[in-house]
Amino acid sequence: LGTGSPFATPPLAGSTNYYVAAVYAGGCESSTTAVMATQLASPVAPSASTTQACANIDAIITAAGAGGTLNWYTVATNGSPIGTGSSINLGPLAAGSYTFYVAEDNGTCEGPRIAVALNVNSAPPVPSAPDQTVCLGAQATLSANQAAAANFNWYTSYPLTTPVSTGSVYITPAITAATTYYATSVGSNGCESDTVQVIVSVNTVVAPTAATVSICPGDTAVLTASATGASQIRWYQNADKTGFLFTGNSYTTIPLFNNTTYYVTAIYPNGCESLVTLANVAVNAAPNQPVVGNISVCETTNVIFTAFGSGGTIS
Repeated sequence: LGTGSPFATPPLAGSTNYYVAAVYAGGCESSTTAVMATQLASPVAPSASTTQACANIDAIITAAGAGGTLNWYTVATNGSPIGTGSSINLGPLAAGSYTFYVAEDNGTCEGPRIAVALNVNSAPPVPSAPDQTVCLGAQATLSANQAAAANFNWYTSYPLTTPVSTGSVYITPAITAATTYYATSVGSNGCESDTVQVIVSVNTVVAPTAATVSICPGDTAVLTASATGASQIRWYQNADKTGFLFTGNSYTTIPLFNNTTYYVTAIYPNGCESLVTLANVAVNAAPNQPVVGNISVCETTNVIFTAFGSGGTIS
């Protein structure tokens, strides 16, 4: 069969005995020694299906084996593994079709390689979404547009996590400070575009000024308020701007017997209404009734009445 060491057998179909003898310098050959060559079973090919991925984000392909190590390749034969395991992260790839190969290694033999197809799909273009300006405490209606998109995702933070809403229109919660949102286009293939930043600004308006007014019990109070640049002053019964009372710089209350607080806001030409300002009415305590007694005098005599109060002026 051959001479020298080592000796490579032909492909084996099972266990085969070979015999080897040593030949010495004088030409004498030793007795033979039996050597058995045993063909070990190779693992079966793993299973895998075509994978869909999106361009420019990590592409991950997977396969299932029978318990051995799965080796991944870029070529059908030869070459070195580019990774091992039931899945491999190929990193971001450009849109296109790719083929990778995977085989199972049982620790002794590597089985046949199978091809694994990877389709990397394009994402739609970034949407257009204009910035918005709203009044303090108002909601903003944000809109996104991109003809190639099947849907849109809205986010409140970057890097992106979970969308707070989907669709071309997103109505925000009440805005009390400048806030940034992020919108993406989503294609019919599920791939998501890069983000567009949408800034919601707040029109800052100044609350009016109003002074505290003091009255006697049962009197009405005239309250006044002013705000530079305001187009209107509004008066309310309640701090949440309910119980509308009057429009104008001055408001005359009903007769009051207890301390009362009214609420006043300023409306500006841009349509924004300010926060409320408190307009307080302090109702002073009435003095006690003075004490005075009846008096009898002779005719034509001057009469002098004497009254006793609690320290104020007696009229």
